[in-house]
Amino acid sequence: MVGVVNGPFADSVVDYAQAGWPCIIPVPPADKYPPPVGFTGAAGRDTEPLQLVQWASSHGDWSVALRMPDGVIGIDVDHYVKGSVDKRGADTLAEREAAWGALPATWTSTARGSDTGPGPSRILFYRVPAGRYATKLGENIDVIQRHHRYAVVWPSPHEVGNLYRWYGPDGLPATGVPKPVELPELPAPWVAGLREGATETGPAAAGEAAGRALLAELLADERAACAEMASAAENSRVLLARATTGGRHDTATERTHHLVQLGAAGHPGAGAALGALSGAWEQLTAGEHRADEFARMMLTSARKAVTVVGARPVDRDPCLVIGSVPMAAPAPADDRPGEDQPEPIEPPRQLHPLEIIGA
Repeated sequence: MVGVVNGPFADSVVDYAQAGWPCIIPVPPADKYPPPVGFTGAAGRDTEPLQLVQWASSHGDWSVALRMPDGVIGIDVDHYVKGSVDKRGADTLAEREAAWGALPATWTSTARGSDTGPGPSRILFYRVPAGRYATKLGENIDVIQRHHRYAVVWPSPHEVGNLYRWYGPDGLPATGVPKPVELPELPAPWVAGLREGATETGPAAAGEAAGRALLAELLADERAACAEMASAAENSRVLLARATTGGRHDTATERTHHLVQLGAAGHPGAGAALGALSGAWEQLTAGEHRADEFARMMLTSARKAVTVVGARPVDRDPCLVIGSVPMAAPAPADDRPGEDQPEPIEPPRQLHPLEIIGA
């Protein structure tokens, strides 16, 4: 363990690698985002020794973050008051313990602790059966796992002015880092409880070029929004405005993905909807140097939409499919007896009553 910390990532990466953490990444100290491309999310890869050596030289002064291995989760409890924000994650944790049983003592990480203990705001780490779990437990607890988020850890700086610290199962500041294989197991009732509400594995992302091409078409869509797109756009605006500081990224990611999928499926109005959400994001994060973050969200969603829908948006609004009726095209008039009647000028097609009346 390095005693004097000059560069958080450079000075600690060997400790974490030797402890057996498979994915150790540098993140900007102030914002803790963005992480290196390709090492997070469900499709992210683990870090190799050579990559860690390169980052220790190029990003040695950045914070260090751990992406969870499959089979480890972090229960991230936010419990503090900051200005008008009042988070009470420890209360939610106590309610869950009353329902599912007490959690065993474990390793925790926080920058809000002291020499006597970690305090209520902290991340608790446990081994669990491999798989996906719910990402939220109430409003103020996130469940960090392989496909969802990462944990910024010692010796990274925190905005409160302290460094992140590790605390052992005894509750005292630790002089080493935990090994994933030595973490206690999460009790079975907790495993069952957190598996409820787990999201399904999303589609694999297509190539970046295909995603950019699809996204360009969606952003260029200047048609009036259908009812489905208009409703989703308004819901996105409301949810992002309500999101807490720590939950803005997850909310924006979820809403962006929904709007992109709707547009790819053929619903008109994606350009204006995504533009409005982008403006809301810029306003919420003004001064936080996160201008490119929303663009990355859109591109990631578009790459996944290519896998689901195809390289081009569907050319028909799904809102006009349900309730549509077959309409035959007209054929040229021909009253000659005994002759074959002329073919219609085009094949029959489905038309919705709203299209026929021009609404």
